[in-house]
Amino acid sequence: MTLIDRLCRGVRPSFSDHLDGQPLPLHLAVQVRLHLTFCPMCRRTYRALEATRESLGALRELDVQDSEVSSKSTNPSDTSGR
Repeated sequence: MTLIDRLCRGVRPSFSDHLDGQPLPLHLAVQVRLHLTFCPMCRRTYRALEATRESLGALRELDVQDSEVSSKSTNPSDTSGR
């Protein structure tokens, strides 16, 4: 295993927490940001995680909208306009 592999393995577990805005110890937050600056492979991985997170958020919004529409169509007596 090369030094780069070890560095990548050291920061990748923190990507999810970093994306979610979870507080990381200062040294780890700096290490993640610095590593992403210099490692194209991890940067691609991080961007893929960002895209996945955004897609899941969009699906969640659609699911909420669908459930609101479904609840309105199953309760036609509701004329409140919600």
